Amino acid sequence: ARDDKEIVLAAVRERALELSDASLRLRGDREVVLEAVSRHGDALQYASEELRRERVVVLAAARNSYDGRAFTWASDELFKRADFVLPALVISQDVLRFAPKALLHSRGFALEAVKLNGRALQHLPDFQDDWQVVFEAIVGCPDAFACVGEAFRASTEVVRELSLFATNGTDLQKSRLRAALATAGAAAASASCTCACACAP
Repeated sequence: ARDDKEIVLAAVRERALELSDASLRLRGDREVVLEAVSRHGDALQYASEELRRERVVVLAAARNSYDGRAFTWASDELFKRADFVLPALVISQDVLRFAPKALLHSRGFALEAVKLNGRALQHLPDFQDDWQVVFEAIVGCPDAFACVGEAFRASTEVVRELSLFATNGTDLQKSRLRAALATAGAAAASASCTCACACAP
């Protein structure tokens, strides 16, 4: 294993995965590891356990890996922290595959998540029928509509207003889309309540 910092720095600048040949000491050197992961995120797998717990190092790696693949080698501890997961969502919604249920079941977290990346909705099934969460998701990313609850997909008004919003994106159209989602959400909630009451002994 190489233990000369200057030689290893030169090596990872040429080929980031050369970090695998570095000594344990240098795999735990922040400067060396940041140099490597900033060039190829997959180099994170060779970093020390301590550096795989560092927010800055892991985010740098994720930005330089295919669809955030570097998250695979990050410490599990990081995914429990909203202050890591939310910035990571800007890189890839797949970070939510590693997030604990406590975060995924939090409505406050869900709202912040879809504002940053509408596609995050696919990993938040608890909120695919929540019109406010859905609104924030599809305003930022109309494609997220593929993940919304049946009540919204079945609403011709919601579908029409989303299409118009996607076409011209005016504030007026945004307000109309919001209203259509609220109406469809209220109707679905009312129908669910009526069914529950009817089924009660």
